[in-house]
Amino acid sequence: MYETNPNTFGVQGYIQPENPGKLDRLHRIFFWFHLERNKCRVLHSVSATYPLDLDGVIPCEWLSGANHSYRRKILDEFEYDEVLLKYSEGEDLEYSYRVYCQYPGSLFITSNAKLVHKTSPAGRTLGKELVYMQEVYGLYLFFKLFEPNLKNFLIYFWSRIGRLVISLARAVIKRPTGAISELQHRLGAYILCLRCADEIRRGNLTFFNNTLS
Repeated sequence: MYETNPNTFGVQGYIQPENPGKLDRLHRIFFWFHLERNKCRVLHSVSATYPLDLDGVIPCEWLSGANHSYRRKILDEFEYDEVLLKYSEGEDLEYSYRVYCQYPGSLFITSNAKLVHKTSPAGRTLGKELVYMQEVYGLYLFFKLFEPNLKNFLIYFWSRIGRLVISLARAVIKRPTGAISELQHRLGAYILCLRCADEIRRGNLTFFNNTLS
């Protein structure tokens, strides 16, 4: 990629997505992660889209933390956000989207490098810490990356309603272990975000980061 296109500043291989199923439609309604043909966008819900059945090379707005590469000039110019700690929910999106905003059309995804992303279920368990991190870091990134106008606020607020609806549906219909606890943690995280919204908007996450074990 770097040899054939000197304007490439970052590139990722194509992670072959699982069958999205009906849940993908629900995610679309609430501006959550979903699949699109030949698109790889960042949404104002602080989520993203990913290309479906990609065959070729397309520009993208974000690079997955699971696999990515940047030119040295980017790593020299852009620092990682050290406010985000531990698992750092949204760290890859935050970094690459800043690069995209500064250098539009410089990030690409290629199906010439295909891979399978094998995640550990244990590492993605939605315990209290991760649920709170999703909401606190999510609101922090919203204020940092997007203009806080009415339209963007509505999209973000609607996406949080959607996450609550999806959590509730899982707890009632599928009833996996920990689903009720996840729902309780989600509500608690929303309350914390409302109480500490001014601190989050200013980028001061000490109140939350000090609780991380």
